[in-house]
Amino acid sequence: MKTEIIFKQMDASDAAKQKVNQKCKKIERYGLTAMECHITLSNERHIQKAEVVVSAKNFRAHGIGNTSDLYASIDQAFQKVDKTIRRYHDRNVRNSRHEQARV
Repeated sequence: MKTEIIFKQMDASDAAKQKVNQKCKKIERYGLTAMECHITLSNERHIQKAEVVVSAKNFRAHGIGNTSDLYASIDQAFQKVDKTIRRYHDRNVRNSRHEQARV
């Protein structure tokens, strides 16, 4: 998986990069082909914002997290993306099994 992390109006920290890479590895378990993950971490006054966009072949998931804590924002954004990817994956598995049963 190709991962791109962008820090806006804040200093780049190794702990935030590790947290993002850890979350990206969990998303890889769904096995989507040619997956890319773009993460934008920004600071707007007292709000820490994390925006995650996961792109794969014929699929795109987007999640935003806004809290006062950067790590909670990262968790919130990845939860939204994980939920979307899980739905997509489960629907594909269900449809493929349904087609196999008809044949």
